[in-house]
Amino acid sequence: MDELPPERQKEMMQAINRMADKLVRLGYASKVACHDSTGKLQTLWTPRGLALQDEISRIFDSVNSGESLDFDELQAFIILLAMKP
Repeated sequence: MDELPPERQKEMMQAINRMADKLVRLGYASKVACHDSTGKLQTLWTPRGLALQDEISRIFDSVNSGESLDFDELQAFIILLAMKP
């Protein structure tokens, strides 16, 4: 994220904070903290959140092997999951 312009970094951090709040509200995490001095994000996952994380990791196994995530593929994944029958 360091290669992004400062205004984009701020937008990304705001999005991360919004999503962190949502994960806590939905019961996937019990706490998410971003350390201002280091910029490191720490998440305390609930058992439900760990299960979700495992499933998503299986779908995006290329990320686990160090490859970059294709943004279009991620968007398509989210759209497919959000669609109601």
